[in-house]
Amino acid sequence: TARARALASRKDCQTEISHLILLRGRAGYATEKTLFFASGGLARADVLATNVGGAVMINDDSLGGWTLGIGAERRIGDILTLAVSYDHVDLGALDLSDYLTNTTSDIRFDQVQVGMNVRW
Repeated sequence: TARARALASRKDCQTEISHLILLRGRAGYATEKTLFFASGGLARADVLATNVGGAVMINDDSLGGWTLGIGAERRIGDILTLAVSYDHVDLGALDLSDYLTNTTSDIRFDQVQVGMNVRW
């Protein structure tokens, strides 16, 4: 039908990531109160792709990939530290072939985290 052809010709897609799990190691250089570090490891998340507006589910899958990042952690007291880090996460490609023939969506994003840690 004309409606089905119009829907198939649209290339708008919205992805939603949930249940993100990162398993990372880190190595770095420490001064008296500050640790500068690089991190890397494995990433896994559930990814849902829908058309814009969420009316039609295109694909729903769990994807695995990798993460790399950098950061710093600064001691501000005997038991407190403040930390900031940047991470790039690449979960690979989500297959959208049921919606658009021979099409995938690369699932990659960046995140910045700021936190406070208590050391016992």
